[in-house]
Amino acid sequence: MNGKSPTKAELEAESVADELLQEQIVEAARRAVQEARRDHKRAGNPIADLRDGKVVLVPPEDIED
Repeated sequence: MNGKSPTKAELEAESVADELLQEQIVEAARRAVQEARRDHKRAGNPIADLRDGKVVLVPPEDIED
């Protein structure tokens, strides 16, 4: 840092950049989970899921794509 306080415009630009990065991270995580679900289904393996506050094993034939 240069010792100066950031301007309002700089703070707003940083906030927008942070928001975009957060959206990219969430989207990447969503795609990774979707791919893992497909891989489990294709391999015939169940997945663990949280339903009504309880962990249940979902058989491969019941895994939604």
